[in-house]
Amino acid sequence: MKQGGKKHVSTEPASLDAPREDVNRRGSPKGRTPSERGLSSSRDRSDSLLRLGASHHSGRSHGSSFGSAEEAFETEGRLGIREPASQEHHCGDSRGELEAKKGALALVPGKHRSKEIRLALIETVRKAKERTGCPVRKILKELEVSHSSYYRYVRSPQPNPRKPRSSGPPLTPLERHWVKETALSHPSSGYKSLTWILQNELLAGVRAHQVYQVLHEENLIVRRVAEQPLELRRPAEPTHANEVWHIDLMYVWVNSCWTYLVDILDGYSRYVVHWTLNETMEADTVTLTVLEALERLKLAKQPLIVHDHGSQFISNEWRKFCSHHGLTSIPTRVAHPQSNGKVERLHRTHREEGLVGYAPMKLDEAREEIDRWVEVYNNLRPHSSLMGLPPIVYYQGEPESALAQREHFVLESARERTNYWRLRELAGVS
Repeated sequence: MKQGGKKHVSTEPASLDAPREDVNRRGSPKGRTPSERGLSSSRDRSDSLLRLGASHHSGRSHGSSFGSAEEAFETEGRLGIREPASQEHHCGDSRGELEAKKGALALVPGKHRSKEIRLALIETVRKAKERTGCPVRKILKELEVSHSSYYRYVRSPQPNPRKPRSSGPPLTPLERHWVKETALSHPSSGYKSLTWILQNELLAGVRAHQVYQVLHEENLIVRRVAEQPLELRRPAEPTHANEVWHIDLMYVWVNSCWTYLVDILDGYSRYVVHWTLNETMEADTVTLTVLEALERLKLAKQPLIVHDHGSQFISNEWRKFCSHHGLTSIPTRVAHPQSNGKVERLHRTHREEGLVGYAPMKLDEAREEIDRWVEVYNNLRPHSSLMGLPPIVYYQGEPESALAQREHFVLESARERTNYWRLRELAGVS
């Protein structure tokens, strides 16, 4: 725009994200008139860019590094910034922002930095702060340096010396003997504990890394597995039906009030052994359900019963009931429903498949609906953990024959399918 017969030339610096002007072969920016090409200022000087590992306009430089702090700042071009256009700018304005691209300091993230590099970084941040007024955090972000590292450098530019570990002379045969003997006599101790034992008993004055080296060479390193207390150990998987029962309660909404479904699930076959729908959730709802199942099945050996820590299972009535009938009660971990996950998964199946979209108005209707669904679950529904067979097959102890029959059916179907298409091809039917 012309003012007073002369063109007004904007000298506002470009922002950080603004692209640089293209330069022609003579070094003049494209798009300027011949009269403007002669204009220059400190903001247009090429040496205003940071020279410490600075990159050219096509990308970052690789392999560049700092020299000494004095060499790094011997010119005014040591800062990757531009002069502020005015004294009234703020750091949110695009004017006065840093122009050096990320990585201009050639600082590798996570790399150990020498004292010279730390001093150069501190000086760069100080100069950028003076010239632009931008906060230190923003300057460090452009330089790809964390503020925690920067302030650590300010407190102590000198890096902590790294003392290499001196292995010293090898252990004597007597010391190696005591290390091996102590390891064999303390099979559950780690190498640090063995080191303390050797030192406390004045057997061998060795360090932990020396003990570890001997144990590694003699194949005596112990990988201990922490054992849980007996009451917290997960019982072994059952090998036959009615060996382990899982029992739990589930809320069922019937006739505008909650009722309580008690399920007994066989741990081997996932078969619902017995269930009751009750109007209360007292301890007798559980004991009566288990008693009905025992009287109906008349088992030769009583099953183990896995349950959670509900109020029914910590009552005196439950303990007396188990003691009277010779039942072994196995409580799960506290606040750990996965320990009783088999019956918990059954209840999820109830909610998602069996009792969906049905709102019985009477308790008897609800029992009839649950009985219908349990028959489907036990006898027809394929179970993913049972190779796709229904629970009744495993509960009756015939999974191998059922699987073999199913595989035979699939193979026979494949043969019939092949013959079908071969006959159609011979008959010329497409």
